[in-house]
Order: sequence, then C-alpha cells, then structure tokens
Amino acid sequence: MVMEPFALASISSIPVLIIESANDPLIDKNVREQLKAAFPNASVFTFPAAGHFPYLNEAKKYNELLRDFFLGKEEQSNI
Repeated sequence: MVMEPFALASISSIPVLIIESANDPLIDKNVREQLKAAFPNASVFTFPAAGHFPYLNEAKKYNELLRDFFLGKEEQSNI
C-alpha cells in the first residue's frame, strides 16, 4: 500500500503548496482532489507529465517552485 489514512492537522494559518503531476501512476486523481479539497487555500502546481517523481523528472522547475514558495512568490499555473 502506497498510502495509509491519516488525520489532517488544522493548519489554516500556514501557507500550503501542493505540487502534483497529472500523470502520477501511484497517486490516484481522486486522492489528489481530496487533498486539494482538504486545503482549499493551498497554492497548487500541476506538472502535466512529470509522473510520480517531478523532483527528478522536472528538477529545475520543481526547485524553482519551492524557492518561490518559500520566498513568498506564488505561482498557480502549469508548465
């Protein structure tokens, strides 16, 4: 099993960034949608074709996203 159920903490005052890939074979689309519903104020970036490992397959863009997020520069679009 890749995922196990867990309780979400209330973090409404903390910025959240969700990075996902549209073609992730290990994380079902329904699970990705549940995550976004659980954190409706999160910034979301979806790689269209980076698979389960966008930090390897799109390392430059992935690191740019993290850098910009931590510096307070949010991007909510796709590549």
